[in-house]
Amino acid sequence: MAQAENHEYALSSLYLYLTGGCNLHCAHCWLDPDFLPQGEKVTDGLTTDDVRKAINEAKPLGLSNIKLTGGEPFLNNDIFKILELITAQELSITIETNGTLIDRETAAFLREKEIIDISVSIDSPRASFHDSFRGVKGALDDALAGVEHMAAQGINAQLIMSLVSENAGDIEPLMELAQKVGAGSVKINPVMPIGRGNTLNQAGRTLPVEDLIALSVWTEGELAEKYGINVLFTLPSAFKPMDAFLKQKNAECHILNILGIVATGNISMCGIGKEVEGLVMGNIREDNLRDIWLNSPVLATLRELVPKRMEGICGRCILKGLCLGSCRADAYVLSGSLATPFWICQEAYDKGLFPKQRIV
Repeated sequence: MAQAENHEYALSSLYLYLTGGCNLHCAHCWLDPDFLPQGEKVTDGLTTDDVRKAINEAKPLGLSNIKLTGGEPFLNNDIFKILELITAQELSITIETNGTLIDRETAAFLREKEIIDISVSIDSPRASFHDSFRGVKGALDDALAGVEHMAAQGINAQLIMSLVSENAGDIEPLMELAQKVGAGSVKINPVMPIGRGNTLNQAGRTLPVEDLIALSVWTEGELAEKYGINVLFTLPSAFKPMDAFLKQKNAECHILNILGIVATGNISMCGIGKEVEGLVMGNIREDNLRDIWLNSPVLATLRELVPKRMEGICGRCILKGLCLGSCRADAYVLSGSLATPFWICQEAYDKGLFPKQRIV
């Protein structure tokens, strides 16, 4: 791997949103991609040339990992060429997918290329909920088939649950399912109040912070031990016990070391630029990543504010240098400021639930 140039911040990760379309229509998606019914082809997306250019420009800045997501990344017309390109560059790959398009041949290709860091979205073992939440009948069966194809190749996918009030009771059944299908781990992501998730939040379908804290303790403790499966509940570091840092169970976003490129080629700090024009820094087809990384006003503001000048409880948290305010993109969407405290932390503090030992 190429050594990073001598800059204060290394560009260690690229988040590539390979398509602006998805074959599902999920109720919570913050990117709100175009819905493409079965058999319909995508007409946009990053190309192999886009990805090659991004890699060539990012490697001298310290690039070591690429995350592929969407929309649905396996809808991209160049997906296998892109995977070939990345593996040939000896970069690690993380894939986030709904799993419905992974057949035997695709699973065998992934195994051949030693691509094993794959997360599949499964919100419940109940098809009645998962299919409704994902907007397509049969989505659960197709996703589980994808997981099983990968398991047959020795790929132990991570299952990701998007958590709302209606499927909170499905956490333990999902653990049972993960054990049954040979999943490598389970990740639980509370739905955030941005994109389509904001509609769920306004309808009262998301969980209050006190429930999230309690569920985090239960799942990462009792349930993880009971089922022998690694569980990560996505909450800011302040709510995690100290041993979680040793076990890498604290969900940290290394926002100061990431750039996102969405399907149009637009470059943003993590990929949320499709929604928020104020965070778009350029386009991979027209601009150079090195110039953006060194000179972007958006990144200059981010680096000035995070973590030194964050506001509210995030500015007073002793873990702010590690957590970096959790999701800064979420904070920006909700407030228009990169310094705003993360909503879960601030709500917890206002309710007297923020751990006092984590406050300066």
